[in-house]
Amino acid sequence: MRFTTCATANVVSFGKRASYCSQTPFALFFSPRRFQMLASLLSGLFLYTTRHATTVYTEKRPVPLRHYALSSQDDGLVLLKDEHGKFHRKNFAQVRPKDRNHGFRGPSRGRSLSNADFRKLVRLAIDRNLEPMIVFSFSRKDCEALARYISVMDLNVEEEKALVENVYRNAMATLSEQDQKLEQIGSMLEMLKRGIGVHHSGLLPIVKEIVEILFQEGLVKVLLATETFSLGLNMPARMVFFTALKKFDGRNVRYITSGEYIQMSGRAGRRGLDERGIVILKLEDDSNEECMRRILSGRPDELRSAFRLGYNMLLNLQRSEEAQPEQIMIRSFAQFQAMKRAESAVAQLESIETELKQIRFSSDDRKVERLFGLNQRLSEIDWSISRFYRSDHVDLFLKHGRLLKLRGDQHWSVFVDRRRCGPSRKTPVFSVYRQGDDGSWRMENLRRHLIQFISAVCIEMPKDLDMERSRALVSENAQSAERHYARVGGRDAAPRSCARFRHTGKMAAGADA
Repeated sequence: MRFTTCATANVVSFGKRASYCSQTPFALFFSPRRFQMLASLLSGLFLYTTRHATTVYTEKRPVPLRHYALSSQDDGLVLLKDEHGKFHRKNFAQVRPKDRNHGFRGPSRGRSLSNADFRKLVRLAIDRNLEPMIVFSFSRKDCEALARYISVMDLNVEEEKALVENVYRNAMATLSEQDQKLEQIGSMLEMLKRGIGVHHSGLLPIVKEIVEILFQEGLVKVLLATETFSLGLNMPARMVFFTALKKFDGRNVRYITSGEYIQMSGRAGRRGLDERGIVILKLEDDSNEECMRRILSGRPDELRSAFRLGYNMLLNLQRSEEAQPEQIMIRSFAQFQAMKRAESAVAQLESIETELKQIRFSSDDRKVERLFGLNQRLSEIDWSISRFYRSDHVDLFLKHGRLLKLRGDQHWSVFVDRRRCGPSRKTPVFSVYRQGDDGSWRMENLRRHLIQFISAVCIEMPKDLDMERSRALVSENAQSAERHYARVGGRDAAPRSCARFRHTGKMAAGADA
């Protein structure tokens, strides 16, 4: 054998668990025994062949993609990234959600799309001949709810309905009488006849298989699915829509990564049928340009080894006389990555040492040494202060409206006691009203270890911070205090003394400081 081709290699990692799936031109189905034979075959070719083995890959898509954002305007769609990879900043600023009540909402889970907007989008896709379309939602409940909502729409003709019913009933006849009475069996048929399908892990395997077959044959025009539909299935569509860009990963609600976005959006665009694929996004309330650039960057996720040599593995290896744990570690992918990181660290260290040798001080070395000692002392004092801020005693100084300086921030933030902002909520009691890098103000939960300074200044706070006008007043007062002390004590001066500040009734003296 002279040439061996591995067509596709997909790696999926879920925390400490990882699974590896390979699709090759060989007629091998995925089973533990045959997969082991395939892995041994490929590893043997690399180890014992006398020819040089080369990995060839490309990131170019045969069918380019266009990425749009769902807009509330008449045209409905705004281009974010074209097929040439250009990100349109002006268009993103046009559809970017306004800053509204960021801090008083918990992290969104699932879709942030209303039923009316979704129905409008489906009608827009049908009118523009963009079917078949896949709608990705990160909640099985939302998939079924959206499917039921648009089930009043009829997307199939009578001939297609008859064909769908014939295929579906023949497949369901293989089930037992008890399984045929399940609710999902009856409700799924009515939706499929109308050209609407649902695909997620909560369905019976035979139901998912029939949905996949009907979608491939073009009898399902709108398919609502979770992200599992994007893994291991060759099911291209003309358009892909995301109901949300956040997902619950088992621990936290976070934005999807660029690799996850590539896997799902890559379903758009059918080779030989479509000139380009269409991807439409529903932006989150707190979406910013940096986040969207990262998701749309097209860079795959970094591959990290999930190999762990635990006690159970060591005990099992002791049963075999030929097993050597050291050799297993040396030949593992985790050790390979560790060696690569070590080589990179050594090269970086050598570069820094070379630059350090080229540095020549013009001043006296004793002055430089004294300056270094003062910086070390300042770091020790800063660490001592931060230890106090991490304790519960700092709550005595955290008053409603107090100005705080958080680590890494150039501007001052405002402490907010939510017990004094209307009715109680299911959110943490203490928060800060903080200015981001883009200049916008938003509410965030307070993390004590980030506190660098506590000011003696307390600004006047409105009773209700849910109103946009009230939040604008708070940000204006905070910026006014910062500008005042910058004029009095220099650019980096800290507003620590209330007696030195005079403002027409907008600043309250910190008598409790």
